[in-house]
Amino acid sequence: MGIEADWVVPVGVFEIDWLGNGDEWLQKIREISDYSGYVGYTEEGFPGRPVVIELRPDGSQSGNPKVLVIPHENNTVTVALADTFPEANRSTRDYWEDVAQQATSALNIPATTYKWVALIGEKPSQSAGGTIKLAETSQALGMRLTPSETALWEPVINTVSSLSVEHVSVSFPISVHGKSTARTWQHARKHASGELSRLAAILALDWNIDIDVRERPSLVPNWPPVSTPQYPYWAKEIPESPPEITEFSTVAVPDWIGDARKKLTNSRKLDFAVAMHMEGIRISENHPSLALVSFVSCIEAISLMIYREDKCSNCSGYTRIAEKFRETLKKVTTDAEASYLHRVYNDRSRTVHGGRLHGGELGLGIRDFGVSSSPETEFAWEIVRRMKSVSRKLLLLALQNQLPQSRIRLE
Repeated sequence: MGIEADWVVPVGVFEIDWLGNGDEWLQKIREISDYSGYVGYTEEGFPGRPVVIELRPDGSQSGNPKVLVIPHENNTVTVALADTFPEANRSTRDYWEDVAQQATSALNIPATTYKWVALIGEKPSQSAGGTIKLAETSQALGMRLTPSETALWEPVINTVSSLSVEHVSVSFPISVHGKSTARTWQHARKHASGELSRLAAILALDWNIDIDVRERPSLVPNWPPVSTPQYPYWAKEIPESPPEITEFSTVAVPDWIGDARKKLTNSRKLDFAVAMHMEGIRISENHPSLALVSFVSCIEAISLMIYREDKCSNCSGYTRIAEKFRETLKKVTTDAEASYLHRVYNDRSRTVHGGRLHGGELGLGIRDFGVSSSPETEFAWEIVRRMKSVSRKLLLLALQNQLPQSRIRLE
């Protein structure tokens, strides 16, 4: 497997829920032992989850052995020592047995509540509309949202890097203060990131603005206020004193946001559908063909929440998928628009199965405007944007309990 060792000595077997707590257990071992890094090895020729993890001492710990961690399917883990120099003595084995036991015991200590702060806000875009600003400090999903009083000026980053600023985006980010409970900040931060992403997604759907996480959760022991810079430190071409922004639209946190969060908790399908919609938002400007795949996938997921899944009696494959897709479109569009967008399903299939690009991806960073619209421009500005709108409207129906509560059979 790539491990260089003349000897291997077992230290002990420990009861660990590897899938649930393996990363945390490894982190505890590294903290206790000061071993700085690790590498995983899979079975020869098989990619995937490591079957052996090798903990390595840093350069200042010459003479210390490698530590092998071998997870088993019965929620146990074997710890062993290995290396190429003379075999480890009894005291070294006892030390590592104690380290592993301390890490195991640490999984039973009470969790800690960590306070964190992050930023959400409008995603820089060449096609953004008017500037919005949260009307007032608000509470949502156990988090405190505070609007920035300072406008953020930042360059729009194209697919192709530019040495000059072509377009500047202006927004009022929102600072978000929250709390997450876990045994380590590493795991609390993962929870915080998930809650922050869901918050941004629900607000993006309600406000019809491309809201996203702008600054990841950071641990703030004393929870000080967060100020928004006027421009990123690397944006050299933006004036040092940008003009004050006095014209903007105000927005508020929807009163149904708590019920929406419960819906995401109770339905992984809906949770993933919202996440897929957000992926489409993130890539739509520079990768419209893949964005269409995201929005169509989201609509397909909603269709499977509305209609029962029919299978072929011969091959067990799903049937009438396209029909269900079209009928789902009709929930938020006219029959004529549903028929128009249904034809786009073939574009999505050509991208997924044939690697076909339909937008302006081959002209990276170029915005095609003119009196006569090209097929690439029509795809990005008509088809993808309309499919995004349909995806958003369907998700809003789902989040606000306006879809059938039990699946129905397509007649």
